[in-house]
Amino acid sequence: MSDQHTQRNGRSWSRGRGYTRKSLGGADSAKLDLSAIDKPNPADTRGIITDVLPSGRSDERVAVKVGRMRVATLPRELADELGVLPGVMWDDRLAEQAAQAALFSKSMLYAKRALTSRRLTRSQLLTRLTKRGLSRPWCERIAAEMERIGLIDDAALGDDLAQTIARRKPAGPRYIQAKLRARGLNSKDATASAARATESVDLLEQATQLATRRARSLAKLERAVAQRRLYGVLARRGFDADICIEAVKRALS
Repeated sequence: MSDQHTQRNGRSWSRGRGYTRKSLGGADSAKLDLSAIDKPNPADTRGIITDVLPSGRSDERVAVKVGRMRVATLPRELADELGVLPGVMWDDRLAEQAAQAALFSKSMLYAKRALTSRRLTRSQLLTRLTKRGLSRPWCERIAAEMERIGLIDDAALGDDLAQTIARRKPAGPRYIQAKLRARGLNSKDATASAARATESVDLLEQATQLATRRARSLAKLERAVAQRRLYGVLARRGFDADICIEAVKRALS
């Protein structure tokens, strides 16, 4: 038998090519289709936990074994929390909890990196974590930890965003609130931030300036039509009704 080429079970093996199936003509034709090989059945891993051992050089993570098979690797703290101990039954429920715990550990690192590169609201972070497949209780737990260490502060972020919006263009409180709600702030924080951003602003003066600029392009229209259009412009920018009415009146006077 040559060390370059051997025959076995209808297949041939050659150095550099591995096992191949023989074609009808007898020549090597295609590599073995590995997709046809049966994958391990997850149910085969169920059974009594035999070992919970340190994983690698660190004691912070543990490997969970059922017989000779490693079925999970978890942070030690979460393994203790889930009651993963030798002698405990490794069933579907515990396997799912362990899978979520492993994802939780990775998602905690993801959250820290995401919040370091960009400020997010609590709601935005929860949405991102949910899309990663993490269940809601684990997502809430990560969000709470990010709040505890100061990486999430919806009130401070709301104030900064509200000030930025107010500086860009004339805007009333309702417009700013809507923008903040779209970023995931709750109604209470959005309302408070919008109020603080506009408390020292002369909203009537801002609305009048905006209406006056827009009125120039409406000079050929009937007064009633121009009034309706200017009122709509100011209302969409979040100004209250009384301010809209007075600003339109001044702009067309």
